[in-house]
Amino acid sequence: MVTHVPTAAAYADRVLLLTDGRVVDDMTGGITATVVAARIAERETLPAEAAVEQQC
Repeated sequence: MVTHVPTAAAYADRVLLLTDGRVVDDMTGGITATVVAARIAERETLPAEAAVEQQC
C-alpha cells in the first residue's frame, strides 16, 4: 500500500519513508499513527540532503 495518511500506514507491519525516491526511514514493530506522523514531521523539517545523509 502507498499512502500519505499516518493512520493507514500504522496498519502495516513495515513502513518505509521516501524522500526524492530514496528510502530515508524504515520502521518495524510498534508502529502507531503518532509515530509515523512524528517521523514524517522530522523529515519535513530537514533539508533533503540531510535526510539522505542520516540514512547512510
